[in-house]
Amino acid sequence: MRKFNVVSALMLTCFVISSAPAQAQTRVALAESYAYLVNASRVIRGKSPVANKTSIAWANRRKTRAVKDAMLREIRVSQSYFSSASSNNACQAYAYLKNTRYRLFEGRSQSHSGLVNTCLNMDEPTYRQEIDKDLSDLFGSLR
Repeated sequence: MRKFNVVSALMLTCFVISSAPAQAQTRVALAESYAYLVNASRVIRGKSPVANKTSIAWANRRKTRAVKDAMLREIRVSQSYFSSASSNNACQAYAYLKNTRYRLFEGRSQSHSGLVNTCLNMDEPTYRQEIDKDLSDLFGSLR
């Protein structure tokens, strides 16, 4: 019976790990993710992006929960803009959003212009679906 419990616990652990996005392990990853998300929120609303170092400095002066709460606010503020944004603004935001996700969940980032080009080569329903999934995953992981 003990062997079954150990195997069951191991299988459950593997399922939980594979079904949920990983969390950022460092304050640096959280601060950099915040910077990407701020710019995603700004460009989808038609505003100019800000220097990442400005947002990173802001995040580094705050507690982890405050940064996560600020990220949740950015998601809430920008969500309604995605449905009506121009493809250029949506693809700029897509790139920032992808890097938010990559940095927070995978500890990496990709070229902004490469991600914009990827988005511009997709049809609108496809990139909007990816944006919706990324926003949902981020929202769920930050609560």
